[in-house]
Amino acid sequence: MSELLNGWKRSGMCADFDTAHVGQEVTLMGWVQRRRNLGGLIFVWLRDRSGIIQVVFDENRDAASFEKAESLRSEFVIAVKGKIAKRDEQNINRDLKTGEIEVEVSELKILSSAATPPTQAPPCALRRSVAACQPAGNGAAATRRHSPCAPYNGRTAPLPLSPNARLP
Repeated sequence: MSELLNGWKRSGMCADFDTAHVGQEVTLMGWVQRRRNLGGLIFVWLRDRSGIIQVVFDENRDAASFEKAESLRSEFVIAVKGKIAKRDEQNINRDLKTGEIEVEVSELKILSSAATPPTQAPPCALRRSVAACQPAGNGAAATRRHSPCAPYNGRTAPLPLSPNARLP
Protein backbone atom coordinates (compact mmCIF):
# COMPACT_ATOMS: atom_id res chain seq x y z
CA MET A 1 0.00 0.00 0.00
CA SER A 2 2.97 2.31 -0.55
CA GLU A 3 2.43 5.50 -2.49
CA LEU A 4 4.95 7.52 -4.47
CA LEU A 5 5.86 11.09 -3.57
CA ASN A 6 5.35 12.35 -7.15
CA GLY A 7 7.23 15.60 -6.64
CA TRP A 8 6.29 16.29 -3.00
CA LYS A 9 9.13 18.09 -1.23
CA ARG A 10 9.42 18.50 2.53
CA SER A 11 8.90 22.12 3.68
CA GLY A 12 10.86 21.56 6.85
CA MET A 13 11.30 19.25 9.80
CA CYS A 14 8.51 18.71 12.31
CA ALA A 15 10.11 20.80 15.08
CA ASP A 16 10.95 23.71 12.74
CA PHE A 17 7.47 25.22 12.97
CA ASP A 18 5.84 27.39 15.61
CA THR A 19 3.12 30.05 15.97
CA ALA A 20 4.99 32.36 13.58
CA HIS A 21 4.08 29.94 10.77
CA VAL A 22 0.29 29.88 11.38
CA GLY A 23 -1.56 29.88 8.06
CA GLN A 24 1.41 28.55 6.10
CA GLU A 25 0.99 25.54 3.79
CA VAL A 26 3.50 22.81 4.67
CA THR A 27 4.56 19.35 3.54
CA LEU A 28 5.84 17.09 6.31
CA MET A 29 7.11 13.52 6.34
CA GLY A 30 7.84 11.13 9.16
CA TRP A 31 6.69 8.23 11.30
CA VAL A 32 3.38 7.90 13.11
CA GLN A 33 4.13 8.08 16.82
CA ARG A 34 0.55 7.96 18.11
CA ARG A 35 -2.97 8.01 16.64
CA ARG A 36 -6.25 8.93 18.35
CA ASN A 37 -9.60 8.56 16.61
CA LEU A 38 -12.34 10.77 18.03
CA GLY A 39 -15.07 9.98 15.53
CA GLY A 40 -14.98 12.77 12.94
CA LEU A 41 -11.41 13.77 13.89
CA ILE A 42 -8.20 11.76 13.89
CA PHE A 43 -5.15 13.15 15.68
CA VAL A 44 -1.72 11.83 14.76
CA TRP A 45 1.62 12.66 16.29
CA LEU A 46 4.04 12.82 13.37
CA ARG A 47 7.67 12.21 14.35
CA ASP A 48 10.92 12.85 12.54
CA ARG A 49 14.49 13.21 13.78
CA SER A 50 13.84 16.77 14.96
CA GLY A 51 10.73 16.18 17.07
CA ILE A 52 6.96 15.69 17.01
CA ILE A 53 4.09 17.72 15.59
CA GLN A 54 0.37 16.97 15.76
CA VAL A 55 -1.51 16.56 12.49
CA VAL A 56 -5.31 16.54 12.32
CA PHE A 57 -7.54 14.72 9.84
CA ASP A 58 -11.07 16.16 9.71
CA GLU A 59 -13.77 14.12 7.99
CA ASN A 60 -15.51 17.34 6.89
CA ARG A 61 -12.36 18.91 5.42
CA ASP A 62 -11.06 15.99 3.32
CA ALA A 63 -12.98 12.71 3.38
CA ALA A 64 -10.40 10.81 1.26
CA SER A 65 -7.51 11.65 3.60
CA PHE A 66 -9.68 10.90 6.63
CA GLU A 67 -10.54 7.46 5.25
CA LYS A 68 -6.84 6.68 4.67
CA ALA A 69 -5.95 8.03 8.12
CA GLU A 70 -8.26 5.46 9.72
CA SER A 71 -5.79 2.75 8.62
CA LEU A 72 -2.71 4.48 10.16
CA ARG A 73 -0.87 2.64 12.91
CA SER A 74 2.29 3.19 14.93
CA GLU A 75 5.49 3.42 12.84
CA PHE A 76 3.76 3.91 9.47
CA VAL A 77 5.78 6.33 7.32
CA ILE A 78 3.58 9.10 5.93
CA ALA A 79 3.71 12.39 4.08
CA VAL A 80 1.09 15.09 4.67
CA LYS A 81 0.22 18.43 3.13
CA GLY A 82 -1.76 20.92 5.13
CA LYS A 83 -2.03 24.29 6.80
CA ILE A 84 -0.54 25.17 10.18
CA ALA A 85 -3.18 26.29 12.68
CA LYS A 86 -2.96 27.56 16.24
CA ARG A 87 -4.47 25.27 18.86
CA ASP A 88 -7.15 26.47 21.24
CA GLU A 89 -5.79 27.58 24.62
CA GLN A 90 -7.20 24.51 26.45
CA ASN A 91 -5.61 22.15 23.88
CA ILE A 92 -2.04 23.47 24.07
CA ASN A 93 0.48 20.75 24.96
CA ARG A 94 3.27 22.42 26.93
CA ASP A 95 5.34 19.21 26.83
CA LEU A 96 5.96 19.58 23.07
CA LYS A 97 8.02 22.28 21.38
CA THR A 98 5.27 22.39 18.73
CA GLY A 99 2.48 22.09 21.30
CA GLU A 100 0.84 25.41 20.38
CA ILE A 101 0.20 24.44 16.75
CA GLU A 102 -1.17 21.60 14.66
CA VAL A 103 -1.35 20.82 10.96
CA GLU A 104 -4.83 20.61 9.41
CA VAL A 105 -4.23 17.96 6.75
CA SER A 106 -5.54 18.36 3.21
CA GLU A 107 -3.62 15.46 1.60
CA LEU A 108 -2.12 12.23 2.95
CA LYS A 109 0.25 9.71 1.38
CA ILE A 110 1.15 6.47 3.13
CA LEU A 111 4.75 5.84 2.09
CA SER A 112 5.23 2.62 4.06
CA SER A 113 3.15 0.53 6.40
CA ALA A 114 4.60 -1.29 9.40
CA ALA A 115 3.69 -4.20 11.59
CA THR A 116 2.76 -3.19 15.12
CA PRO A 117 5.91 -3.29 17.27
CA PRO A 118 5.74 -6.19 19.77
CA THR A 119 6.75 -3.95 22.69
CA GLN A 120 7.35 -0.30 23.31
CA ALA A 121 10.83 0.84 24.37
CA PRO A 122 11.11 1.70 28.06
CA PRO A 123 11.21 5.44 28.82
CA CYS A 124 14.86 5.21 29.86
CA ALA A 125 15.85 3.95 26.40
CA LEU A 126 14.14 6.93 24.83
CA ARG A 127 15.96 9.36 27.12
CA ARG A 128 19.23 7.38 26.99
CA SER A 129 19.25 7.32 30.77
CA VAL A 130 19.04 4.21 32.87
CA ALA A 131 18.44 6.27 36.01
CA ALA A 132 14.84 6.88 34.90
CA CYS A 133 14.08 3.15 35.26
CA GLN A 134 15.71 2.72 38.63
CA PRO A 135 13.48 3.23 41.66
CA ALA A 136 14.84 5.21 44.57
CA GLY A 137 14.74 4.12 48.20
CA ASN A 138 15.46 0.95 50.16
CA GLY A 139 13.94 -1.50 47.69
CA ALA A 140 15.97 -0.24 44.73
CA ALA A 141 18.29 -3.24 44.47
CA ALA A 142 15.47 -5.78 44.62
CA THR A 143 13.21 -4.05 42.11
CA ARG A 144 16.04 -3.17 39.73
CA ARG A 145 16.10 -6.84 38.66
CA HIS A 146 12.59 -6.39 37.28
CA SER A 147 13.29 -3.09 35.58
CA PRO A 148 13.20 -2.88 31.76
CA CYS A 149 16.84 -1.81 32.00
CA ALA A 150 17.94 -4.78 34.15
CA PRO A 151 20.30 -6.26 31.51
CA TYR A 152 22.50 -3.20 31.87
CA ASN A 153 22.93 -3.55 35.66
CA GLY A 154 22.48 0.17 36.26
CA ARG A 155 25.06 1.17 33.66
CA THR A 156 24.49 3.02 30.40
CA ALA A 157 26.12 0.24 28.35
CA PRO A 158 26.33 -3.55 28.59
CA LEU A 159 29.07 -4.93 30.81
CA PRO A 160 32.26 -5.55 28.81
CA LEU A 161 33.61 -9.09 28.45
CA SER A 162 36.78 -9.96 30.22
CA PRO A 163 39.73 -10.50 27.82
CA ASN A 164 39.95 -14.08 29.18
CA ALA A 165 36.23 -14.87 28.80
CA ARG A 166 35.29 -17.95 26.78
CA LEU A 167 32.27 -17.72 24.53
CA PRO A 168 30.01 -20.80 24.29
